[in-house]
Amino acid sequence: MIRLTIGIFSTILVAFATAALGARSDEFIPSSAVERHIPRDAIRFDLNNERIVVNHHQSLNIAGPITVELWVRIADTYKGPQWHPNLIGKRRRNNTLPAWCLGIGANRELYTVANQQWLYDNRPIKVNRWHHVAAVFNGKSVQFFINGQPGKKHVAHALGPANNDPVILGTLLENTQNFTGDIGPVRVSTIARYTNKFKPTTYWKNDKNTVLMLLMKDSAKQIKDVSRHNHSAQVSGEVEWISDKLK
Repeated sequence: MIRLTIGIFSTILVAFATAALGARSDEFIPSSAVERHIPRDAIRFDLNNERIVVNHHQSLNIAGPITVELWVRIADTYKGPQWHPNLIGKRRRNNTLPAWCLGIGANRELYTVANQQWLYDNRPIKVNRWHHVAAVFNGKSVQFFINGQPGKKHVAHALGPANNDPVILGTLLENTQNFTGDIGPVRVSTIARYTNKFKPTTYWKNDKNTVLMLLMKDSAKQIKDVSRHNHSAQVSGEVEWISDKLK
């Protein structure tokens, strides 16, 4: 009887706290296991036209399969429906679709491009918390993952058109619709790495399928690509490096 009473009381307290804080029941909140694997290095973007530019290379024109993944923490200053910022993408400058990308939609849901259109996940991501996010294209479908949990899957047979433009992190186009928050390690692979639920980690393998891996360590306006391609990644704008036991 005592245990039952305590259990009911605890449930009431949790419900009351959730209502008081205004938490959304559909927001994706990371588990404690994910929190233990938060990145140690990241770059902060705060709408001042910061971006990371990786010079064009043919190895980055990926027809598929592809896995685009990174660690991200959305700031509580993230804008509303008018914003559609890019986390990473191989973007054309003339406002056409990118070759590939991964971004945050107006309602804090993930988006990517395939079949010559924008495709979306259906789970808003909670602000001020680290999340591992990924979009996986296997030649037949695109699926989103948040903290290793599979989400929306779309039938898809092709990505966007190849181009000769750079890969850009932190903005949808040049200096417009910029991301607000922190971006940690990034990896792009020519393989569909995830098909089912998995445990995300910051300790990635740098294998033959890795075409870009940025660990976001402070290095005088340059970020080292540790993949075998050794792409040139330049930082533009007054970015802030944050590191060491990010919380």
